[in-house]
Amino acid sequence: MAGCACSHSAGNSELVETLEGVLLCWAQQIEQVLTESEQMRKEADDIGPSAELEHWKSRTATFNSLLDEVKSPHVKKVMGVLQVAKSRTLRRWKELDGNITNAANEAKDNVKYLYTLEKFFSPLGRCTPTSMLEHIPRLMNSIRMIHSISQYYNTSERMTSLFVKITNQMISTCKAYLCQGVTRIWEHDRPELLRRINECSQLNQEYQLCFQRVQEKLRENPNDKQFEFSENYIFGKFDTFCKRLEKIANMTSTMENLSGLQHLKIEGIEKICVRYATIVTSTKTKAYNVLDHRKLEFDNDYAEFRHQVHGLYQSLQTLLDSWFEQTLTTERMLDLLVIFENVTGSPLDLMEKYMIVLQHYGRDLEMVRKLYQRQRDNPPTPRNMPPVPEMKKVIGSYNKMAAVLMEYELLYHRGWCQAVEMGQRALNASLLIRHPETKDLYVNLDPLVPELLHEARYMHKMGFEVPEVILNVCANEAQLKALHVRLQEMLQDFQQAQSVIPALLLPLMQPFITRVEDALSPGLTLLSWTSLNTERFMKNVYSTLQELEQVGKMAQDTLECRIERALQAMSSTALLVLPEEEPVQVHAFQSQAESTVRSSGQALSTQSQQVERSMYEMIEDLKRKMKPAETVNLEDSFQCLHPDAKQKTRCQACLPCRFYSMIGQLCQRNTDALVRATKVSLDSLKRRLHVVSSKYQASSQLTKSAAQTPLFSASIQLAIPNIVMRPSLEDIQSILNRVVNTVLSMAKDVPLWTFSHLHHKQLQAEQLVVRDAGDESLPTKQIVLKPLDRQLSEHKDVTKAVVQLGSIVSSLKADAGDVLEEFAHFSTLWNQDPEEQVKEFLETSPSLPEFSSQIASYSKLEAQIEDLPAWCTVGSVRFDTELLKLSLTQECRAWKRAFGAALNHQASADMAEIYTFVDGLSKRLQRPVGDLEDVRGAMAALREVREAEIRIDRIIGPVEESFALLNRHELFFSDGNAEKVDGLAYAWKNLNTQVGADQADQSVIT
Repeated sequence: MAGCACSHSAGNSELVETLEGVLLCWAQQIEQVLTESEQMRKEADDIGPSAELEHWKSRTATFNSLLDEVKSPHVKKVMGVLQVAKSRTLRRWKELDGNITNAANEAKDNVKYLYTLEKFFSPLGRCTPTSMLEHIPRLMNSIRMIHSISQYYNTSERMTSLFVKITNQMISTCKAYLCQGVTRIWEHDRPELLRRINECSQLNQEYQLCFQRVQEKLRENPNDKQFEFSENYIFGKFDTFCKRLEKIANMTSTMENLSGLQHLKIEGIEKICVRYATIVTSTKTKAYNVLDHRKLEFDNDYAEFRHQVHGLYQSLQTLLDSWFEQTLTTERMLDLLVIFENVTGSPLDLMEKYMIVLQHYGRDLEMVRKLYQRQRDNPPTPRNMPPVPEMKKVIGSYNKMAAVLMEYELLYHRGWCQAVEMGQRALNASLLIRHPETKDLYVNLDPLVPELLHEARYMHKMGFEVPEVILNVCANEAQLKALHVRLQEMLQDFQQAQSVIPALLLPLMQPFITRVEDALSPGLTLLSWTSLNTERFMKNVYSTLQELEQVGKMAQDTLECRIERALQAMSSTALLVLPEEEPVQVHAFQSQAESTVRSSGQALSTQSQQVERSMYEMIEDLKRKMKPAETVNLEDSFQCLHPDAKQKTRCQACLPCRFYSMIGQLCQRNTDALVRATKVSLDSLKRRLHVVSSKYQASSQLTKSAAQTPLFSASIQLAIPNIVMRPSLEDIQSILNRVVNTVLSMAKDVPLWTFSHLHHKQLQAEQLVVRDAGDESLPTKQIVLKPLDRQLSEHKDVTKAVVQLGSIVSSLKADAGDVLEEFAHFSTLWNQDPEEQVKEFLETSPSLPEFSSQIASYSKLEAQIEDLPAWCTVGSVRFDTELLKLSLTQECRAWKRAFGAALNHQASADMAEIYTFVDGLSKRLQRPVGDLEDVRGAMAALREVREAEIRIDRIIGPVEESFALLNRHELFFSDGNAEKVDGLAYAWKNLNTQVGADQADQSVIT
């Protein structure tokens, strides 16, 4: 059937010609795609190898899509028809089809081989230059494999392009590594910067070395395809980049060497320091990126830097020469040389200066020798020195004092030994101690112990005898101090573990805290600083402490993430959505509020139940971590272990009571969250309803103020004989009250927690005990379990908001009256009957100006109505005035039309009179004149025209002005008189022309 259809279509020459055109269009599009794919790609200078893979992946997708399109059914149908018709265009199509297939195969093959390199692209972009070194050999081997076996990608151009992109990626990674942690490379310390620069240089060397190794290995086997690529083209950028890094390293080292200038304290160095600071600031604040090897500005700046540094060294040399030209002592010269030696790496000529110092020192020695030779036989006695006998007395006094000091030393050393032996007893104290008031734990190490050990160490150094016991303690000083530090850290960890536990959970964690305190108790009683099992003690403490931390973290996470976060979400749930841009109809607001409250109530019910489940799951998790003896009564009602025997009240101290109290607090917080959600919604509604002052504002006024958009929209309408608001303020207040009740009913579907029933039973039991005891002083009112919606409605904050909302709209009656009073001056439009007023007006025989005045006054009044504000605001209600303006305009137009009808009637009567007169005389003047009687009749008609001329001229003008007035005020009537008035003057003119002609004829006759 398909063949028959093709044969039939091939016989249609017009269809074949159309299909050939379609095929040629497709061929042009395919040729364009093929041409674009073969064009030279425009790529950035620093593009990486990943872009090469993405390019071939994109080409694969393009040509595969093109192949799918070529093989699609509609293309095959076209081909079938043209084959049957033996179209010449098929040859070109087949060539293009082959080209597409080759291009698709090429792209697919290249993607396959480039995918083998993809595992190296990520390390090239993320690793440091050092860690990148281990990937380079494997990368080179993979590239060699592609070059050897790839069918399409192994051309010199593509392989060179791939190497260049790999080089670009390495340079980009090196730049990122050099700037890692800083904004400018100059912020690095010199050792760190030099280390990173060295790593980048090593990467370049290893990269080129690996390439050369592969190249040499391929040359060993001439049959393999060789790496005949331009090394300068591949590695030129990296070499240029490394040369730039060498210059940066040289600048960094130079600036670091000269940094010692700031610490030189010598006259004349200030200007040199300022020059150094200027050089450093200028170098570090260049606007361009110094790592960009393409920025040639750096080479000029580097040459300028070397020139400035050379000048700085010359200034230092000049300063040094100027100091040595002065007359200085040998010691001063040595001090100067030491100062200038602090400028490390400087090319200063210090050897010459040292030779000068050596010559000075030789002269000093020669002077000392000559002085000794001159004064050795009779040395000069210093002033105030005693003679030899007096010296011997001083020596005797010294010996006596030395004996006394020795005795003093022995006595106090003996006393110190006795005190040390007594202080050694402090080591027998317990490791820990509890404060009698705060009950906090402290490390119990007597401050005397470190003091004695310190003194013993110095006594031993001075050669004094130290008791053997103290020496043994000194030998263990390091262990003693380490134990002291570990104990302090242990107590800090214990305090930290307790401090992070929320106050709500702290009572529940008492069993786990007690375990830690039990583990600490040996340190309070049994263990001392000389005990040998302190390590086992601390291991036991840390074991229980770790358990406390784990349990506390588990409970804290549950409380914060699953309970408190849910309670916070419940508190912030919006029960009302208040429009921000435009006010809404009150009935629409009610419907929207009901929908919002319904959905929010369902969400709050789900969240409330989720909080309760999370709480009981947390309790179960805690119970699983407790010992069986600790979980007594931690089921169902959490019955107190030590209840009051008389009043049946809870002790509030046992573990079940603590769990009971915690559940009660969370239950109350759940209720508070619902209350807050309700209160926040009602408060937001109250604030929105209180947006403006009590005085109404028109739209023209509100556009000038920053008042908030009113919430409700209503309208002001004319309900004769009154102007009313619909809906009225009472209706709006009534609907608002229903909305408030809807909000309060939000919690009716939220179930009470199980704790509420438990607590209700507890209160009933306590009340029953009171009633049985017969204590009349205590109240015995029946305790009722209130549902959540009732608890919300009776909450004082919610009640306060409800009371305020109960009259917030209805209290605006006075303001609403003021608004309606603004329209009272329009009441004459409906309080009087237009027909009666027109009748009275006509009785006064009004003139045209009086008619005009009346009609114009109502047109002016209509314009005033049109200029009324589009809406008025009363409190939070915006009243639309369009319906009122429409009604007032209709009433005004009724008055204007009534006066217009009277004027139309009067003008029409005058116009009809004129037309009757003109028509009658025209007929009389048109009669043929046959006898004298006809002549007399014509003369009489002429006389009547002359007599009525003044009267008619006086009537025509007002008639025309009357209809012009009606037209100007857009008062149109269907009697057709407005069209007739246009021919009135023409008819009167024709009559006058006829009269003139008749007079001429009469003159001829006479």
